[in-house]
Amino acid sequence: PVLAPVRKYFPPYKFGGIDISPIIVFVLLIFIDTFIVKSMSLYAQQILQQQTLSL
Repeated sequence: PVLAPVRKYFPPYKFGGIDISPIIVFVLLIFIDTFIVKSMSLYAQQILQQQTLSL
């Protein structure tokens, strides 16, 4: 189900029959984990530290 939207934009016949959609999804998941999740966790830690300092 996850690969279908990627295959719509990058069909295998355009790349010589090689399906690169799993690679694209894997890179996208790494990007999400590296930048979005980690930056949100750092932001949450900062908020918690500010709350504990104000108590």
